[in-house]
Amino acid sequence: MSPIGPLKKTENLNTLKVCQALKNFIIRFRRVFITIVFLLQAVLSNYLAFYIRFESVPSGVYLSKFLAYLPLLLVIRLVFYLQSGLYKGLWCYAGISDLMKIVNSTTFGSAIFLMTVRYVIGDVEYPRSVYFSIGCSSSSSREVTGFLSGSSGSICTRSPCRREY
Repeated sequence: MSPIGPLKKTENLNTLKVCQALKNFIIRFRRVFITIVFLLQAVLSNYLAFYIRFESVPSGVYLSKFLAYLPLLLVIRLVFYLQSGLYKGLWCYAGISDLMKIVNSTTFGSAIFLMTVRYVIGDVEYPRSVYFSIGCSSSSSREVTGFLSGSSGSICTRSPCRREY
């Protein structure tokens, strides 16, 4: 028997232990990970809104505006996300009520962001089309996440997560 065989078996066992430990850690702190994914989606949707608006990577003044208002946008999104309770529950059992929560939190978050930037801070140079695009892409990214996580979107009638008895 070659000396590589036992080493490979030990490496596989160690890899399995590490994977299991990582899985248990993620499951234990899943709401934190879900919230982090949500915030990353908000950053991506804001960036995509700028990218679509300028048909390329934003440069100069607009890139600095993107970076300057990103923390404000994330705080507003996080408040509405936590208030609506979207971090709770399973996407497998998502329905119309969850769709309404997503639409409401995104709409009100975008409206608060618009009013804060436009009227409280007074920055009229922030692109108006980005406000609308942020809301649309943010809602869409949550729908895609729900679809990729195993449900058939927010409006599902039969979910692969449910057991048939």
